[in-house]
Amino acid sequence: MEKQLRTDFKKIIDSSNFSEKEIIKKEKYLNKFVQNGFPGKKNEDWKFLDLNQAIKSNIENLDYFNETDLIKKFVVSNRIQPIVMGIFCNSPFRESKYNNLVSNRIYTWQDTDDQRCGIKRSFLNKNFSIEEYVDFVLEVKNYFLKINGKQYDTTDYTFNELLTKNTANKDLSNYNISIQDWINHLSTIFTEVRLKSYIELRGADAGKWEMICALPAFWVGILYDDENLEIGRDITDSGGRFFILDVPRKSSIIVVEHPNHITQRILLIPGDHTQIIVTLTEGEGDPQETDMRGESFLSESVLITSIIGAVTLFAGIAGILGGIEAYNGKSHFRTQFLAYLGLWSQGLMFIGPLFILMGMGLSYLSRKQFGLVEG
Repeated sequence: MEKQLRTDFKKIIDSSNFSEKEIIKKEKYLNKFVQNGFPGKKNEDWKFLDLNQAIKSNIENLDYFNETDLIKKFVVSNRIQPIVMGIFCNSPFRESKYNNLVSNRIYTWQDTDDQRCGIKRSFLNKNFSIEEYVDFVLEVKNYFLKINGKQYDTTDYTFNELLTKNTANKDLSNYNISIQDWINHLSTIFTEVRLKSYIELRGADAGKWEMICALPAFWVGILYDDENLEIGRDITDSGGRFFILDVPRKSSIIVVEHPNHITQRILLIPGDHTQIIVTLTEGEGDPQETDMRGESFLSESVLITSIIGAVTLFAGIAGILGGIEAYNGKSHFRTQFLAYLGLWSQGLMFIGPLFILMGMGLSYLSRKQFGLVEG
C-alpha cells in the first residue's frame, strides 16, 4: 500500500504546478499518513490533505492529474452526486426536532441561492470544459470587494461586470480586479461539486465516527479507477440518468435498496421500457416486487406505427395523384376525392393540409372548367 501511495503521490506532483513549499508540506502529510495510518479516536487532530477539516465540514477534496482527468472526475462527480446524497443522508433534525426529512442539510441547500448552488445542467455534459466553469462563475453575482480597507457590497453585479467595470458605482469602476478577488469569489460558489486547485465534493452529510472514512473511500474508489471513471461517463446521459448497455433481452431483475427503506425488486425485459422511475419508501419489511414484464406494448406500438406509416404514404400518393388530376382538368369529383385523401398525409404538419384545403377551394370555384362535372 505504501508503494502505491508514493507512486500516486509522485504522479500528482509531477503533473502539477505546486511550489516547493507546497510539495514539502504535502510530503510531510504523506509521511505522517504512512507512519500513523488513518486517525483513531485517540488521535483525532491528525491531518492528511486537510482530512480533519473535511470530516468536520463534511467535504471531500480530491486531486487531479491534468485537465482531461479533471473534466472526467468533475462530470462523473456531478452525475452521481444525487446518489451519494441518498447513500450518506444523515440529518433528519432541525433545532433538535425531527422534521420528517432524511437530510435537512440537503433540503436547506436546495432553497439557497440557486444561482450559485446545486448541480448545473452543463456540469453533466461529457464535453464540459474549464472555460464553461469559468464563464459560469463570471456570471454569478459577487458578494463583496475590499478596496483600500473598505468593504463594498457588490451583490448587484456579476463578477464579469466588475471585471469589465460595467457598474454605476464610481469607486467600483475605478478599481482593478485582482487575482485575490477572483479567489474570494470562487469561495462563494456553493455547487455540489466545486473546482479549486482540487475537486471539492460537498453533497454528502456527515456520518457516525465508525463510518467517517466511508465517504473518502467511496470517492477514491470511483474517481481514481480509470475503468470505473470511464463507465461512469458512459452509463449516464446529459440529464444524469443512468442507463445500462449491452444487456441480453431476457427476463431480468433490478434490485434497489437503501438502509431503513423497503427494498424494491423490479422484474422486466430490457428494452421494453425507455425509462423506469423507482421510489423508495421508509420502513422495514419484505422487499416489494413489481413485475413489469407483462406491461410492454412494444409489438402493438410497432404495428400501430407501421399502419400509420402505410396510411401516411398512401395518402401522400393520393395527394400527388389529386394534383395531377387537377392539372389534367378531367374530373372535378376525382380531384376533390384524391385531395381529401391527401389531407391525411399530414405533410409539413399543418402547412401541407392547409395548402390542400386551399387547392380544394380553388378547385371547387373552377369546377365548371373541368371536362366532366359531377353533381
